[in-house]
Amino acid sequence: MKKRSRTKRNQLYNIHQANEIHLFSHKLDRILSGQSPGCLVAMNIRKFKFINEIFGREFADQLLVDTKRIIKSLLKPNEFCCRDHADLFYIYLEDSQPEGAKQRIEDMMNHISSQFVVSVDSRYQILFYAGIVLYSKETASHDLHAHNLMTSSHFALASARDLAPNHAWIYDAELHKKEELEYYVESRMHRALEDQEFLMFLQPKIDLKRRAAAGAEALVRWKSSEGKMLFPNDFIPVFERNGFCTQLDPYMVHQACKLLRQWIDDGKHVLPISVNQSKTTIFQTGYVRCIQQLLQEYQIPPGLITIEILEDAALYGSDALSELIRELRALGVRTSMDDFGTGYSSLTLLGNLPINELKLDWKFLRKASENPRSRIIMEYVLQLAKQLDLSTVVEGIETQAQSEMVRTLGGDYGQGYLYSKPIPAEEFTAQYTDHI
Repeated sequence: MKKRSRTKRNQLYNIHQANEIHLFSHKLDRILSGQSPGCLVAMNIRKFKFINEIFGREFADQLLVDTKRIIKSLLKPNEFCCRDHADLFYIYLEDSQPEGAKQRIEDMMNHISSQFVVSVDSRYQILFYAGIVLYSKETASHDLHAHNLMTSSHFALASARDLAPNHAWIYDAELHKKEELEYYVESRMHRALEDQEFLMFLQPKIDLKRRAAAGAEALVRWKSSEGKMLFPNDFIPVFERNGFCTQLDPYMVHQACKLLRQWIDDGKHVLPISVNQSKTTIFQTGYVRCIQQLLQEYQIPPGLITIEILEDAALYGSDALSELIRELRALGVRTSMDDFGTGYSSLTLLGNLPINELKLDWKFLRKASENPRSRIIMEYVLQLAKQLDLSTVVEGIETQAQSEMVRTLGGDYGQGYLYSKPIPAEEFTAQYTDHI
């Protein structure tokens, strides 16, 4: 009975929130149509999820109520605010000058923070960040709507997340380009996949002892129908947010298997190919079965495919990740932990995951090149991997000195612009597989 009552309250609450955001949008649209200058602010509570978990839901809910109350108390007569989902607040201010709007919202965040220091815990302070979208009398028109400003404010809010606490980021031309690119990507991604606009480029993996190519990493490029070339940083973050990576990732494995089959049939020197897969994709139901079907379709020896998994996939649970890797190994498919040393990884994780290969991020190499202590750490990791029977790849090698250092420290393979930038599959085939 209690569960049913709680569900009913949640449903009523969601309806209330939907009505509130609808009224806010309607009010803002009315102001925009009147061509009155001003700004829209999107504001978040920093680490709200953490606050919810540590201090409890009751406190977190009250924090949201109190935050909105304090915001309203600081507004001028014609200004207004609302709360959307979770800890997202929208605020309309009459300020239309960058310096004034930024100063005012930062003062507002500092004031709100000061109200919670004692009431929570003297050792923990409630902090905020905000994104601001300004519009002038010239830009406010019937063509500008509340939902446009809200979308733009999210881009500014995302940029503000990396600033110091209680600071705001103003939406600018650079963010506008980013927003336009994201819209371009999302509006064309499905058609692009159907039309095979996603191309497989390959970057060689060099055996440091033999000084010869021992494999390749598959990297995606998007060549649009208009001839525009997009790089992974342009679209992969978008795909990870909207889930489209679950369609692109298997496509890339498919392309790798297809190329391997072509090499085998043409009597080429066949090199193993590594393919990056997102954490969202690998935990999809039926993922291992999908890989198995591709191997069977193209009759590829499974050892020729390596699935590269980013270390933060362990955040989903190391047990679940271990089981997935075991299933891939049962097929004969190799697995590699990519970008080791960038975040979640630990030595314990290395011992628990039955991977075949460890890839050290380029930042690891850069630090080792500059700092003797970092060099010792890198050597330790490479030697530890060897004792765990893991092959090692060091990414980002750009100079002969770096290549020699990695070889001396015990690295097995190198990858980077010293050897080759990523090149089209056809070019790679001609350069690296035409000899036996």
